[in-house]
This record gives sequence, structure tokens and C-alpha cells, in this order.
Amino acid sequence: MVTVGIPVRNGGTFLAHALDSILGQSYHNLEIVVSDNGSDDQTAEIMAQYCARDRRIAYIRQMEPIKAFDNFRFVLDQAKGDYFLWAAHDDLHGPDYVERLVAALEVDSEAVLTFGDLLITSPSNQQGTLREYDFSTEGLDWSERMKKAAFTQCFHIYGVWRTSSLKRIPFAGNAWWPDLPVMIGAAFMGSFKYVAGPRFYYYEIPKSNLQRVQYQDYSARFSLVAGVFGLIRASYISAAGVGGVFAGLYGAWLVISKQARDLPGFLARRLR
Repeated sequence: MVTVGIPVRNGGTFLAHALDSILGQSYHNLEIVVSDNGSDDQTAEIMAQYCARDRRIAYIRQMEPIKAFDNFRFVLDQAKGDYFLWAAHDDLHGPDYVERLVAALEVDSEAVLTFGDLLITSPSNQQGTLREYDFSTEGLDWSERMKKAAFTQCFHIYGVWRTSSLKRIPFAGNAWWPDLPVMIGAAFMGSFKYVAGPRFYYYEIPKSNLQRVQYQDYSARFSLVAGVFGLIRASYISAAGVGGVFAGLYGAWLVISKQARDLPGFLARRLR
């Protein structure tokens, strides 16, 4: 069984398409957990219609809004499947996405995550543009896997995971790159495997730092300094939770190195 976790807040504009994408998978042995994070749009009505149509769907409504990444953790905590997939309310998947990624995990005991081809969509590009995306860590040792994970965007967090491995990783709250510590911790445990063919359509809307935090944490303020320190702390916690103190310190150092590398470009953009 595969658990698909869908965290959503006010996703009514796209939610039906995302659900159709999951329900139309060639792999049918799914449980679909939808956590509605206090939506005040048509999300609840859409979910009532879909729950009546398909008994694989479990719909849970949070009584009070929680932080977006806490909602990601919530749907994972509900998972009963051997494998797990996060599905955002505005992303889509090719019809063989789950089937082919599960098959790749079942024949590769070293992999903790499989992911396919990445296409970026937008309001002006509904078909999507295929992006070259080198995330695979096959054949690398644990330190090399962690280093590559630290310096790679986290689109592959939306691949198919081994549930038991993903649940081992401590999730420490941070407003800046909240998914990166999870990927660093996961990289210690095993490899990220690329599978050619199955397609993931990522819906991208450019956001500023403040807009991202407002979307994730519902906050009107953002301190980049505090965000970076929070990211370093969270990376230590996630890596140490699966690999011990040394792995935690190494994960924190990788994030510091990444921020130092990116600092000149950030300052140049601010000073324009």
C-alpha cells in the first residue's frame, strides 16, 4: 500500500485537478489522507464530493490552522502504507508515477526515495517545461549524499518514500527552506534514485522571502538572519536524529557553507 498525503489550505482552485491526478494513477492500492488546514474557501465542499466518490480518501479538517510544514508532518503521521508520497494541492502527476516509482524502490534496498522527471508549470505554461534536475545520489557514500542534498533544490521531496525511513527523521520547525533539513537527514540513511519516465508537474509561482513565510507560517514578518539560524538548527536536529551528533554537525556545517556561498549574490541583489 502507498499512502498519499495531501496537506491543503485554501486550495480550492486547483484541488480537484490534483485529486483527479492521484485517483487516476495506474497503481490503485492507495490510501489518500487530506488534511485541510482551516480552509475558508470551497475546499471542504470539494472534499465532500470526492469522499463520496472514493472510499480510499480520508479527509481531516484542522480546527485551528497550523504551520504549513506541520501539516506536511501531520499527513505523514497518519500514513499506514509501506510507501509514502506527498502531493501538493496544486501539483500533478503522470498516470504511471506511483506505479513506476514504487517498482523502483522494491528492487533497490539502498534507496529511500525515488523520483522521476520534473516539469515546471505556471499560470502561463500549463503544459509544463521539462527541467534538467540532477538530484540522484546513487553510488555516493553518506557524506557525499548529504553534501549533494544540501546544495540541491528539494523538488524530489515529492517523490515516493519508504515510510519507515521518512518517519525516522525529526522535523524541526524553521521558516526558511523548511524541507531542506528533511532531505539532509534522509540522505544520511540512503540514496535518492532517479527513474526516467514518470512525470511530476510542479506548479511554480514566484514569491519573495516574506511571501513564502506568510504562505507557510501565516506571519507578517520575516527575519532572514533568524531564518538562516533556524535552518542551521533544524538541519542539525534532523541529521543528528538519524546519524548521531557527528552527522548533525556535518549537516549544520553544510548549510552554513551553502549560505556563505549564496551570500554574495544575495547582497548584490539587495544593493541593486
